[in-house]
Amino acid sequence: VRHGEHLSNGSSNTIRIIEVNHTTGILLSEMTIEAPSGWDAEAGFGATLAVVPNADGKGGDALLVGLPFASQGGLAAVGAAMLLFLDAGRRVVASHTLVPATP
Repeated sequence: VRHGEHLSNGSSNTIRIIEVNHTTGILLSEMTIEAPSGWDAEAGFGATLAVVPNADGKGGDALLVGLPFASQGGLAAVGAAMLLFLDAGRRVVASHTLVPATP
């Protein structure tokens, strides 16, 4: 299971992603990616990330990030998510905000 943690340290704005074996508690992997522009640095980060590898098994991943992302008028209040596309170097090359349809 991978979890995300938002790190904001002065001028840097990064997201640290860790993968932990929940049975043993052992850290399996760790990486840091640059947060995309518009990321809400003040809201913190406690969401779980769903990691979707590319179909060819090469290249980057897509990360489905839950809350928070609140720079577009409080999207966090309606349960928005953000999809980040990473290249093979784990850099964010594109991002897309997902907002639930209103009933």
